[in-house]
Amino acid sequence: MKTILLITISFTLAACKIPEQNARLGSLVSLAVSIAEARGAITSQDATDIRKAETIILPSIPPLPVSGK
Repeated sequence: MKTILLITISFTLAACKIPEQNARLGSLVSLAVSIAEARGAITSQDATDIRKAETIILPSIPPLPVSGK
């Protein structure tokens, strides 16, 4: 469940520059939520709550270290 939710969240950005980006990301999130719900990774209530919120806050994830080989 957490993996699918992380994938869903990773498709969203805190702020987009243009409305077309917002629409595209919104459709990607909706698709990811639908897939997660269909596979049983999240409940129908979780999917409804995500869609009603219309906003997902991303946790800051530190970048991976670069190997200096």
